[in-house]
Amino acid sequence: MIKLRGWEALLIVGVILSVIGVSLIHYGAHPHVPIFIVIIFIIGYGLIKRLPWSTLEDGIIKGIKSGIVPIMIFMLIGVLIAVWIDSGTIPTLIAYSFQLVSTDYFLPSAFIATAIVGISIGSAFTTVSTIGVAFMAVGSILGIPLAMVAGAVISGALVGDKLSPLSDTTNLASSIAKSDLFEHIRHMLWVGIPAFAISLILFIIIGRTNTTVHPERMEEMLTSLQEAAIVHPFALLPAVCIIVMAIMKNQQYQQ
Repeated sequence: MIKLRGWEALLIVGVILSVIGVSLIHYGAHPHVPIFIVIIFIIGYGLIKRLPWSTLEDGIIKGIKSGIVPIMIFMLIGVLIAVWIDSGTIPTLIAYSFQLVSTDYFLPSAFIATAIVGISIGSAFTTVSTIGVAFMAVGSILGIPLAMVAGAVISGALVGDKLSPLSDTTNLASSIAKSDLFEHIRHMLWVGIPAFAISLILFIIIGRTNTTVHPERMEEMLTSLQEAAIVHPFALLPAVCIIVMAIMKNQQYQQ
């Protein structure tokens, strides 16, 4: 078996990242186009190195095999989020998050609320596009710079996403690294918790405001949410079940 030198491995990785990055960002190509180009490049480089086709084929199969389970998880998580939206789980989380928000400390409140929602649903994008948009509206009413509100919302959503067992990227990382999902999450806590604490302290320092929102304005937003979706404590049962099963799985792994 032929082994690549260090500079050759870096060259291949650099070409792969360059082709995919330039194609997607600069030319706006569909993802399968740069992937196809990269596959041709790898096959061509392997032939130049006189690497047998069987070896290349085995490598391709191993790479695809490691990504099958995450792809299935991606599809199931997409279905789960859609079901949670229609069943009222996500709207209920949004409604209760509004009730937890402090207008005096809006930025840390938004940061904590989006982190909780992110952990519950495992999707930073869904968190930002739902409760995050609502927090942006409330922030504009308070007169807080929208860039600061966006920073709090995105930071909380990303923290929740990375530490959630439902997160697609977390499942993908643990699958590729061939590590247990909950072991992977426990290792991320070593950097996730300090990052969360530091961010929370900074948001408390810079997010102090004496502006208040009229209660009728908040009631109006909650009423609109209740009219558009199901908001009920029973709608939180799926999220509670996920948390309970995650705790049981973690305890089982420790034993």
